[in-house]
Amino acid sequence: MYLAPVATGFTYLLGTRMGWRTIILLAAGLGALYTVHLLAQDWMKIQAGTKIAARLLLGKRDLTNLSRNVTKDEIEFEEKIDWDKILNRDPFNCALSLVCQLSAGAERKDDEANAIYEFITHTIEHVKVPKKLKKAYKLGQDYNKNQKDDYQKCFSDYSWCPYSARMMIKFISFNKVLFG
Repeated sequence: MYLAPVATGFTYLLGTRMGWRTIILLAAGLGALYTVHLLAQDWMKIQAGTKIAARLLLGKRDLTNLSRNVTKDEIEFEEKIDWDKILNRDPFNCALSLVCQLSAGAERKDDEANAIYEFITHTIEHVKVPKKLKKAYKLGQDYNKNQKDDYQKCFSDYSWCPYSARMMIKFISFNKVLFG
């Protein structure tokens, strides 16, 4: 008597069209999470060298007037950041999506988002950064011309990134708790 092998579990999933789609979707999701993890590590390195967050806890973000005192050490630190390396680690353009959303007015009441926004704004204005980063920042500002928080338009420009600014800020905060 011959017993045919039974397709169970993972082998059954691989044998179906839906199984391959599921595996591809899972791989893309894990890739996006890994990218956000790398971006959070880069942000923690950037944030460790500055005192921006402490100063920003005293006030809220104003998209029309960005006047803050920046020390020479902070400017030197900003010049050392390798933006090309950061953006090359981000195949889903989540960093650019975050910059676009924050400059379009997303998460105005979040202190961490304000710190990131102020840092990016100052860096773009005073340091040579890649054109992609400037473009994302400019797109967000264009979407926010009337102070209507049209940050959702950034999703169409950076459609590969599945996360909102709020979710990416939460990932960064969670990463900070886990890895110090």
